[in-house]
Amino acid sequence: MNPLLPSNDRFEGFETNSSVNLTTSPFTTTPSVAITVSPINVSESGNVNLVYNITRTGDTTSSLNVRFTVRGTARFNQDYTQTGANFFSSLQGSLNLASGVTSATIILDPIADNQVEFDETAILTLINGTGYTVGNPSSATGTILNDTVAPSISVVVSPGSVQENGAPNLVYTFSRTGNNTNGLSGVLFSVSGDAGFNQDYTVSGANQFSNTSGSVNFAPNSSTATVTINPTADNQVEFDETAILTLTNGTGYTVGNPNSATGTILNDDVVVVPSISVAVSPSSV
Repeated sequence: MNPLLPSNDRFEGFETNSSVNLTTSPFTTTPSVAITVSPINVSESGNVNLVYNITRTGDTTSSLNVRFTVRGTARFNQDYTQTGANFFSSLQGSLNLASGVTSATIILDPIADNQVEFDETAILTLINGTGYTVGNPSSATGTILNDTVAPSISVVVSPGSVQENGAPNLVYTFSRTGNNTNGLSGVLFSVSGDAGFNQDYTVSGANQFSNTSGSVNFAPNSSTATVTINPTADNQVEFDETAILTLTNGTGYTVGNPNSATGTILNDDVVVVPSISVAVSPSSV
């Protein structure tokens, strides 16, 4: 027994390091991996992509399969495609660092969709795996900026007035300026005026219509949509009546100018006043 060693053959107070690999010579440390993204945001239809860089510090003698989760509001294969990863899905992925390599990249390429939407994020977060520890930063968030401008909607009516019993109808034309590649559903408007729906007129062309509100849809590649008001003849003597459609705020568009259109239904019923006459006979007596 060596008198210089404790009886239990251990160095008392010797502090070990779990990251030191005692099976190799010379001793090596378990590599640490981190992730960053640059730039941190890109335009949806631009030529610049989100580049996620995964780096390792420490031993590079062995290859590593680095694992990560995929999160954020951007959707894989709908809002972006990827290159560089060994495996990639909507929930997780992995990247191989070859022997001797200290870093590798994953590139997310946004998909332009011509839809007005919120900015969307793609978040890659490193998770534990074999042969490495997760360093700092462990997560990187890239943002895809919406660059599709919302179309502006306006409304006019022609003709401005029609006879109650006449052939022409009130035609309200909704127009959108800007991108019209995609369809636009649910353009909202309020309904007012002293003409009553289903009493003084019927409606065609609207997606939804009531006494107080309505909506209209735009077909793909169409810049206009129409709502037609057809007066109902009632043979009643009454005042001229109005039907007012006014655009209101909604999703996927802005309200332009003019934002309101007033059509008038002209009363064409006449009051028949009886003619009364008086005569005396004989004229004298």
